[in-house]
Amino acid sequence: MGKYKISKKIRSVSFLFFASLCSMSSSFAFADEDEVPAVKVHGYATQGYSQILSTTANSSLGVLNRNATFLRDSLFGLNISYPLDEKTTFYGQFVASGSNFFTGQAINYTAQADMIMVSYRPFDWMDIRIGRQTSPLWMVSEEIDVGLSYPWIRPPAEVYMLAAAKNLTGVGLDLKREVIDDVVLSGGVRYGDSPYDTPDLESAYLKNNFIGYGSVKIANQLSLRAVYGQSHVDTVVKAGIFPSFFPTAAPQNMTFAGRYTFSTGRRFNAFGLRLEKEDYYILSEYARVLINYEKVSSEVPYLTALYTSGQEKFNAYYVTAGLRFGDFSPHFTYSEVRKFRSNFTFPDAAKAGAYAIGTAKKLTPMEPVRQRSFALGLNYNLLPTVVLKGQYQYLQAKDNDVKIILGPTLKKGDIVQTISAAVSLVF
Repeated sequence: MGKYKISKKIRSVSFLFFASLCSMSSSFAFADEDEVPAVKVHGYATQGYSQILSTTANSSLGVLNRNATFLRDSLFGLNISYPLDEKTTFYGQFVASGSNFFTGQAINYTAQADMIMVSYRPFDWMDIRIGRQTSPLWMVSEEIDVGLSYPWIRPPAEVYMLAAAKNLTGVGLDLKREVIDDVVLSGGVRYGDSPYDTPDLESAYLKNNFIGYGSVKIANQLSLRAVYGQSHVDTVVKAGIFPSFFPTAAPQNMTFAGRYTFSTGRRFNAFGLRLEKEDYYILSEYARVLINYEKVSSEVPYLTALYTSGQEKFNAYYVTAGLRFGDFSPHFTYSEVRKFRSNFTFPDAAKAGAYAIGTAKKLTPMEPVRQRSFALGLNYNLLPTVVLKGQYQYLQAKDNDVKIILGPTLKKGDIVQTISAAVSLVF
């Protein structure tokens, strides 16, 4: 078929994707207008193409490479609601994605339950939730997979990857009320456990995960938001793999036969601003994550004795500005994340055994690791429920070697340029 032959895999994925859309849409489009269904179903989807234009990095970038891929930015989701009575509603939300939102690794459209919960509203301004529900860490947390609700093809990774989990299983309380004309206050709390998955891990959970947030919205244009969260994480690493996030003073070329578990405490703070005008918009969020390494338990004596304490800190932010010209919207995003490591204390040689690093000491605080990106995008509102998106991104590692929690390892000075295009819709 010539130079631009499309692979059978890409054709089959695209066909199944749109066939699913058509079948789901037709299932609910021909209901009697006078009949109010007990079950309400809403769908959303993004079919996205992405490709690396150029790179100086030798490491893997998840599913991204120099060949066209539809896995990174493609997904299909359904939101289901069923009223149990006038105040109680069951909600379910299921998403099939081409890649993991946080790691970028292929998951080949494996369906996952992002929400299975019961909501009870004793008053119109109060919502009590029980079950698996979204974690309200970001301004777009409730619509984090709904591409129609934000300008980017995917939210800025430098900031959003710090969350580590989109939902939690537990209890929640939301409050929302208009206090004076055109001023709406809202806030809430969540408490429960969250899954935390990466390719190197056998299992991980954010336990005792507490999140509290508050926001104010003025004249339906300006929104300000603040979030606080804390949790305890037990991370079980697969046998035979040395964790790439471990302190640089450790021998990175080692592998081990046994499993080992890291216990850490996490604190999370975030602040957000959103300004929506008729001709332009501005979005910005700042996040700070503090990770305290408390202990390590392992079948491998060396790892158990390797350190007694440690701390890592991440500061990240993005700023997006966009214009509106009819159905067209050009936008620009700058995002950056910095990583700091300090206060890792190592035991003496007698305790560390044959692999001793030396006498008891503290690591010299690591120089900040910095990753930044610039993105230019253009959106076109084809229909009220359909938007076409195109985006160019320039990613650069500025200082030292960059390992941003779950992202690829980039060397200092590495540059990665990518292009992406997508269609996002709701129905």
